[in-house]
Amino acid sequence: MNGFQANFFKLENKAAFHSCLSEIIEKVNYGLERPYLHFEVHGCKEGLVFNSGEILTWAELYQYFVLINKPLQNQLFVSLATCFGAYIINAIEPTKKSPFYAFVGPTREVSNSAVEVGFYEYFDVLLNTNDFNEAIEALNSANPGLPVPFICKSSEEVFDQACNLFLKRHENKDFRRKRVQELIDRARKNPILKVKFSKAEMRTHFSKLLKSRYQANGIKELKKHFLFHVDYVEGLTS
Repeated sequence: MNGFQANFFKLENKAAFHSCLSEIIEKVNYGLERPYLHFEVHGCKEGLVFNSGEILTWAELYQYFVLINKPLQNQLFVSLATCFGAYIINAIEPTKKSPFYAFVGPTREVSNSAVEVGFYEYFDVLLNTNDFNEAIEALNSANPGLPVPFICKSSEEVFDQACNLFLKRHENKDFRRKRVQELIDRARKNPILKVKFSKAEMRTHFSKLLKSRYQANGIKELKKHFLFHVDYVEGLTS
């Protein structure tokens, strides 16, 4: 790939990770880099595990990805060569922006040898063909004994899966109340809205808004927002 440069970062703890990702975010915002991110690190169902013993949750990692993917307008590709890497889907919120165009990762534990062999083949094919489908096929072909292969999910597929999980949670009354309160708190930070509408009026408005949002048309609008097709959906910020 013309203009492609590889940089290796050995990150032992959350502080080092934050420093590194913050630098990448700054460069992306200034248009200096359009990165592909690859992670080889211990993982668990809760998130990434550093040598320090600290855990960076999937929700925390998701927030970093969004900050990188937003200026790229959904052009970020991520590979998670870490146990349970696909669990990041559980942290994704369909009411926010997509954290990546697509990602590759496993749904369970994987051995170091499977990662080493598989991703050697993956990047060899990717760099020579620029074809992600062939690269993923090479990744899984290199480890035919894996009970579950590495999976690849596009941002559209991730939205559909995350939205289904979100809708199941939304059936819970306490969860709905919490969502309404979050929207009220956000609205009341706006001095004009705070004066113009009472808390009760905001509660009525946002309750109706959430009800309509998770119907068919509302889901379509959320998906457009998630995929960067629109910047604004009522009740949300970009």
